[in-house]
Amino acid sequence: MRRLLFIVVTVLVCPFVATAQPLADRVPDDAIVYIGWQGSTTVGEAYETSHLKAVVDATDWKDAVTRFLPQVMRKLGQQDRNAAEVGSYIAAIVKPMWEHPGAIYFGGVDLTNPRQPNPKIALFSKANADAPALAQTLKDLIAKAPKRRGEPQMLVTENEGLVTLTIGQPAIDPKPLSNVTSFKSAVSAGHKQPVAVVYVDGERMLKLVDDIVAAERNPQAKEQWPAIREATGLTGFKRLVWTAGFDQKEWVEYASIEAPSPRTGLLQFLDSKPISDDIVKTIPVTAVMAGAGRFDFTAFLNAIREGGSKVNPEFAQNYGGAMGMLGGMIGVEVADLVEPLGDQWSYFVDPTIGGDSAIGVVVVNKLDDAAKADQLFAKAEMGVNRTLQRQLPPTMSIQIKQLTRGDVDIHYLATPIVTPAWAIEGDRLYVGLFPQIVASAVAKDRSKGKSILDNPAYVTAREKLGSTPAAAISFTDAPKLMPGTYPMWLVVSRYAGFGDVFGIDSPLMLIPPLNELMPHLTPAAAISWSDEKGWYMRSHSAFPGSQLLVGDANMSVGTSALMASILLPSLNRARETANRVKSASNLRQIGMGILLFSNENKGKYPADFGQILTTQDIGMDVFVSPRTTTDIPPEVRQSDPPTMADWVNLNADYIYKGAGMNNRTPADAVVAYEDPDKVDEGINILFGDGHVEFQNLPQAMETIGK
Repeated sequence: MRRLLFIVVTVLVCPFVATAQPLADRVPDDAIVYIGWQGSTTVGEAYETSHLKAVVDATDWKDAVTRFLPQVMRKLGQQDRNAAEVGSYIAAIVKPMWEHPGAIYFGGVDLTNPRQPNPKIALFSKANADAPALAQTLKDLIAKAPKRRGEPQMLVTENEGLVTLTIGQPAIDPKPLSNVTSFKSAVSAGHKQPVAVVYVDGERMLKLVDDIVAAERNPQAKEQWPAIREATGLTGFKRLVWTAGFDQKEWVEYASIEAPSPRTGLLQFLDSKPISDDIVKTIPVTAVMAGAGRFDFTAFLNAIREGGSKVNPEFAQNYGGAMGMLGGMIGVEVADLVEPLGDQWSYFVDPTIGGDSAIGVVVVNKLDDAAKADQLFAKAEMGVNRTLQRQLPPTMSIQIKQLTRGDVDIHYLATPIVTPAWAIEGDRLYVGLFPQIVASAVAKDRSKGKSILDNPAYVTAREKLGSTPAAAISFTDAPKLMPGTYPMWLVVSRYAGFGDVFGIDSPLMLIPPLNELMPHLTPAAAISWSDEKGWYMRSHSAFPGSQLLVGDANMSVGTSALMASILLPSLNRARETANRVKSASNLRQIGMGILLFSNENKGKYPADFGQILTTQDIGMDVFVSPRTTTDIPPEVRQSDPPTMADWVNLNADYIYKGAGMNNRTPADAVVAYEDPDKVDEGINILFGDGHVEFQNLPQAMETIGK
């Protein structure tokens, strides 16, 4: 529970960490990863005049954080002491870290002792007046966490308002990251006064992986890593940076990947020529959400084949076999099928074509060879239909069919809920989730109307991003989308209303009134491009999350309700299947613990589960199956290792048969299995070679008997 508590608090803090900035002058200059945030109370004048502040001030979010959530935690704490404890730590840690500047640092792993790698991690918070209380809370949390052999040391210090939590032994010295030239140049290319920064040193990260592999005792890993590094092209990855902040009233973001040409492996896909006006013109002037970019399917498949072959010489043969099998199923070689596709794509949501929901999206490809594509697609359709007919029961039929709307041939997969469809018009391939949408898109294309290049909102949004020729663009007309999605977001926000049912006044204005929200919505846009030095992205929006707010709440809520009504009869079976998988995972971890124990004890297997628990890095929960009602008492979780071992030996949901065995145990020997008296239908069994099988009870008992 203590370990879980620490993880929960960390996870809840990280979303705030990922949205703000600095303290780079306190972070060591050997940082591999640095995340900095400015703090909500120290953002500065830019925030005071921003759309974000206006929207936040029109909501009850502050009340939700300072009053409602603590009350919910206290209410839960009346029923569950652990929930109350989690709530108290969240309140004591998240609030000061959200309000004040902070940073996270990862400096790699000390491999002096390869058997006990020591990570170099630090968290900084310039909490000022809140620093003593924050430091004490962190110290209390660490003191309550169970101590395990080999775990890295955790230390909290507080000095002049700066709280520092270190994990491992990072060198917190006066040589700061802020003085590193490559860091300064990478960050300065983005926002001049960032609220948030994320920085990754690719060269140091690659060196860390090299060192880890060198310390690895597995010769196969040492042999394969250089090939993996070459195949992926990671040797060319120098740095990644992301910055964000306010520009007048809007929120702007910038990202770059420094990877100089020539790029190889996966990094070659950073190379991209600017898109043409022709592909942008496939987007209608009335589109409210749209984008365009380049993707070459043929180059992608070639890169997968070539990269995999460098890592494993057998990959080319296996890849060829898989592609041949797939080609046999569809009646066309995959490489031939994608060859007529062009490398320029666009997508759009247009209220006059498919409504303003994301389910009405249209994807367009500018074909290199329309006639060849038409011929190959027709051949593939016949192959798919033959394969489906062979694979499905006689009582079922799923087929690709065709309808003619006017003189347009629309092909579609005849399935319920959604009916994917496509058509070729001129040199363009149109794809949508319904034949009606494809028919409307083709009709719109034939009308030769205006394109998004004639949309003043798009033109203005694009101009804000500069005149750099873009390899990819995206556009969201938030003011036009918001009225359609607003009602369903109100429904979503009222999930907080369950608090009223339990006597806690819930915040009513988590979503501001529409008349107060609309003046602070602006069209959002983003572009990306590349040059010989690397890849770049720039974007702007009304405020962080504005594109999510105007996203498809109607689709999300409606689809959830529809799917729930369809899937409810199957939920119990799905839950049981998931629990079987989790239980099998438990047994695999037990098997790994047995293997590690035997490596340390001249091949001898442990005498019981307790010996695995106390000598290997395995938690108590591994010995409890999710298929049972077994619960580990809190006092046992907080006890010493011998007490925990005794409890596991007496109460584990698995039966151990490995006592007396060794690493020469036959592959088909039964080492451990689920207790048949605690579960129904069948059990998972761990065998001597480490694999786990699920068998029905009669078969399982026969296997165990043998």
